Parts: sequence; structure tokens; C-alpha cells
Amino acid sequence: MVRVLLIKPFVPLHAHQNLELPLGLMALSAYLKRELGEAVTVSLLDLRVEKDADRALIAAIERQRPDLLGLSLMTFEKPLLTRHLTAIRAAAPGALIVAGGAYPSSDAEEALKEFPALDIAVRGEGEETLLDIVRRHAAGDDLHDIPGTAFRRGGLVLVAPDRPFITPLDRLPSPDLDAVDIERYLGPHTPMNVISAHPRHVAFMTSRGCPYRCAFCHDIMGKGFRPHSAERVLADLRRLYERFGIREFHIVDDVFNLDRERMRLILRGVKGIGADIRIAFPNGIRGDLLNEEDIDLMRSAGVYNLTFSFETATPRLQEMIEKRLDIDWTMRMARYAHRRGIITKAYFMLGFPGETRDEMAATFALSRDPALDMVSYFKVAPFPHTRLARTCRELWGAEKGDGPIDYFTGRSRYEQETGIPLSGMIFRAYLRFYLPWRIVRLLFRLPRPFLFLSRLMQYAAFVLHIRRSSSPAPR
Repeated sequence: MVRVLLIKPFVPLHAHQNLELPLGLMALSAYLKRELGEAVTVSLLDLRVEKDADRALIAAIERQRPDLLGLSLMTFEKPLLTRHLTAIRAAAPGALIVAGGAYPSSDAEEALKEFPALDIAVRGEGEETLLDIVRRHAAGDDLHDIPGTAFRRGGLVLVAPDRPFITPLDRLPSPDLDAVDIERYLGPHTPMNVISAHPRHVAFMTSRGCPYRCAFCHDIMGKGFRPHSAERVLADLRRLYERFGIREFHIVDDVFNLDRERMRLILRGVKGIGADIRIAFPNGIRGDLLNEEDIDLMRSAGVYNLTFSFETATPRLQEMIEKRLDIDWTMRMARYAHRRGIITKAYFMLGFPGETRDEMAATFALSRDPALDMVSYFKVAPFPHTRLARTCRELWGAEKGDGPIDYFTGRSRYEQETGIPLSGMIFRAYLRFYLPWRIVRLLFRLPRPFLFLSRLMQYAAFVLHIRRSSSPAPR
């Protein structure tokens, strides 16, 4: 029997980090269990819910003595390898250590070169690739040349051919709900959505991939839209509703509404599961694909919050980043959703290469539209191997050092190159947005206003901390 331990890292960013179900690892666990049955045991360790993450990590490895350790790593979670990989190897000297997720997918060669204790890296979608690795490892076979991996041979790091994406997506089992204690994710933490209508809420994904080619985005799940069927989505929602008492779902797809008919089938079906279901979209909505009928149906299905990702207000930058959003139509939909009683939130990005102060001023002006209830401003973070990163190199040259990707704290590459103080501009933009009238209006629209007010005060303290820590030192 092969013992597999899947690990979700904890890398502290700030005091109010989001905590959602580790859907990726739950999907891997379900797939391995279905395909290998009693030939495998799979455990999932989410260090984000542990009181002492460092101690829990080593204790779990020593207790379970895994044959294979799987590390799921976003780019910002790379510090786990720097801090703990040596200790992980020491605690499990004979285990195969596999890294997957956004970081090794985007830079597998760099990961294996920088961290010799890693045995193999998974690129892209992980279910079928990890299954091949487990099978070959159990049989003592060569691990080289497995599609979708990077590996070492003769002192060199080599990259195997890509693995085709899984389609149709319904071939995969539902995420393994027994792999985690869901109650640990229902505590008083801040969700990705920031607001919530019910204490029993979870993140939920209904599709993979996105056909749009935004220059700042990854392509781990491919540039094609691969949805679960409406029937499968509704069955999974019902299971969470009936078995765990979940009453609120935060949809975290890349583009939930690409297929309008499928979206409408899901929304109509939700009403048949329970009248008390609430739905929010922390992301996943392409605003210029919506119409009034869609929004009316969303409202009737329990949708109380929509997030519109504008990124920038200027057509030049929309073209440069290849998002090509119809800004006017998207704002029209935001205004209609607001009138229909849906809480509207918008995302904006500041500090694109070549962005001017006037262009940033236009984005800030758009963000203050009265129809928007909430807003988030992010510093542009050029992730490795994206077109945006290449544009930055063309304009500014290779970046010195290997600083962390950070949307909030520290100085962005744009600030370093231009001297324009984004942190101060963003701080002042928040002050201009969250005026007393808007906060009072929002409190009347929110399903749990006092909880939000508490979170707003925490977030305000965080933004103030960023402002202070990002200010240049006095000379």
C-alpha cells in the first residue's frame, strides 16, 4: 500500500489572510482513491488551519511515514520550500517529494534547480499526472518522461511533454469531502469574498480554464473553457447543502458565465435545492458577457454579491494586457445589479508597465462610480513566464534579485522603476472611496452588517500599516 500525504502550505502574508477549502488537494485525493482503491491511503494536511504549522508539519510526516509527499504551491507559497524543505527531507528520507501547483507549473526547471530535495515537479493539471507518479513509484519504475512533469537526469533538469487537459471534466470525481474537517473552515475567518451572508459558507468551483488571454494571468488550466455539466454542479451543491449544512457558496471559477445556457441551468437548479441558499462571486464573472436577464435570474437564485474585474479604465491598457473588456457595458451591468439589490464590488490593478499618472487617475475615477459598493486596488504583480513579465523585461530589463510576489506590501516593480508612490495613491483612493455615505449605504445593503464593519476596521488598520511600512525612510 502506498501512503500519500498531500500538504497545503501556510505562508504568513498579513493578519487577515483568506482561508478557503483546499479544493485542488481535495480533487487529487478523490482521484487517487477512486483509481487506486485500497492500494493507496491519502491524507491531507492543511497547515493554514493548524495552530503551530511548523510543528504540525513535521509531526504529521513522522506519524504517517508517507511514501510520497505532495506539496501544493502557489507562487507566493514558495517560501515553504526555503524554510522547511530540508526538515521535510530529514523527516522523510525515503519519501518521494513532489511539487505541484502554480509555482512549479510556471517555473518547474527553476524549482528543481533551486531545491535539490524536490524529486519531481508536476506542471499543470495534476490528477492524471500524480496518478502516474504514484503507480510508477509503487512499482519501482523509472519516473522519467511522465507527461506533465519536470525531472532530473544525469545532473540536468528536463521537461517532459505537456499532458492534455482533462475533458470532459465530469470524468473526475467530486472533491474528497472526507479529506478535511469542513468545520475548521467555517470559523471566524475572512473569506476571499470578504463578506458573507451565512456563517456556513465554502468556496466552490464549477469549471476550469479560460479562453481569454490576459497578459497577467497564468495558463495552468489552459486557455479553453472546460465546465462541469450543470447536473454535476447541482449534485455537488446538494451534497454540501444536505450533508454539511452549507448554505452559502462562493463561486471561484475563472469565467463562470462564459456558457450562458449552462449558467442559467445551474441558477434555476439552485432554487430547487433550497430557498435559503446564498451565492457570491468573489471572481469568476466576465462583466461584458452579462445582460439584465442574467442578473435578474442571479438575484432570484440567491446571488447577493457580484465582483466585476475592470483592472484598468483605459482602452490602451485594456489592449496592452489583452483583456479587452467592454468597460462601458460592464459598468452598465454593475449599475443594473446595484439597482436590483445585489452588492457590487470591483477590482482594479495599478502599476502596469508604461502606465501614466493620467491613466491611473482615470482608473481611480471609474472606481468611484456610485453604483459600486466595494472596491479593491491591487499593485500589478508580474508573475514569472507571463506575457506581462516579458513586457516588464522589455521595458525595464531583467529584475534584480528574486523578490516575493506581493499585491499589497512593499514596493512593486513599477514603483522601483518610476518612483511613483503607488502605495500612497492607493491609500488615498481608499479614503476617497469609503466615504461615510458609502459605508452607511453598504451597511444597509449587507446581510451581516456588523460582521463586515468589524472586518472593515481590521482591513483599514491593515491598509494603514501598508501605508506606513511602504513610505520611504526619511533622509
